[in-house]
This record gives sequence, C-alpha cells and structure tokens, in this order.
Amino acid sequence: MKHVLNKPAIKELLHHPEGLGRKVGFEDLNAMHGEWIRGSITGKHAYYVITHIDPAYGGGDWTAMTCAKKLRDGTIVMYGKMWHQNAAEVVEEIIGIAARLQCGLIYCEENGDKGFLRDQINIMDEKALVWAEGYTESQNKKIKIQTYLKQAWGKIRFLDTTDREYNDQILDYTEFAEHDDAPDSAATVCRYFFEYGWS
Repeated sequence: MKHVLNKPAIKELLHHPEGLGRKVGFEDLNAMHGEWIRGSITGKHAYYVITHIDPAYGGGDWTAMTCAKKLRDGTIVMYGKMWHQNAAEVVEEIIGIAARLQCGLIYCEENGDKGFLRDQINIMDEKALVWAEGYTESQNKKIKIQTYLKQAWGKIRFLDTTDREYNDQILDYTEFAEHDDAPDSAATVCRYFFEYGWS
C-alpha cells in the first residue's frame, strides 16, 4: 500500500517556501493575520481557534492534542502536543496550553470514555478559560486522514513549538502505522474547518 502522505514529497515540502515545513513562531502570527485570538461569535462551534484531543487510556497509545486556527487566506496554523500518558493524567496541562493559545473550544472524542475527559476539563477549569465539547467519531480513521489531512496538507503551517513526536507521527504515517494519534487529531481539526467553513 502507498503512503497516504508520501514521505519523499514531504521532504521536498520541507524546503519549499509554500510547503508544510515552513514553521512559524508566535511572533509571526501578527504578520500573518493580526493576532491569534478567539472569535467573538457566541454559541456552539463559535471559536476561531479550536483544540482537538485524541485521548489515550492505555494500550501504548499517545494522547494527541491539536490546536489550530484557519486564516482568511486558507492557511491553517497548527500546534501539536503529544503525551505517552493516559489523558486523565494531563488534563491540567491540556487546559493550560489551550488557554495560552486562546483556544476557546476543546473538542474531545468520546468513543472510548463516554465523556469523561470532556467533563474533567470543564470541572477542573475553574476560571472558565476554555470549554470542552464531546463528539462521537463515526468516520473511518484512514478515510478521514486521506480525505481531510491530505487535502489540507499544503496549507498547514506548524508553530515551531510543536512536539517532534507529533510531527514524526504525521510524517511517518502509513495505513499500517503503529501509532496514528497525531494524524488522526490533525485530520479531525481539518475536517472541522472544512465542514463549518469559517476562518
């Protein structure tokens, strides 16, 4: 089977000014789009900057966190963080990172925990800096990655503080990869942007 994200092509992108490997620091965001800020609209799916958590609860999986903002020119600025830990053990860190990046909405997959992580975030975030919402994933993971992450690939720019493990999981992804938590999380964020269409 072919790589979903072809590695030689990725290596070319890393050296191309319009490629995925053009990382940006926090100071660059002003030049790109004013500020990294949350939106002013209220209600469900309201925030311009969102976080997605792909939680792990054992079995050698990683907890993956993706924070992203879609800019008006279609660029998706993305930050990724990985923990080789149970998601319940890193709730405070998740809240801290999301608040620092002003990611008002944390989107939590509930298939494995029936809303436990969502509830823990909302309970522990005493200052109400963020809000967690749950969803049940029904789409095949491989199809989701091929459809949404691959489609958005050329428009993604990673913050330079993104975890190396997060980038490595995406760059090394194949249909038979042992770990696919990062590409799954990134693809979910891309799907969200495509479905709701705002920037």
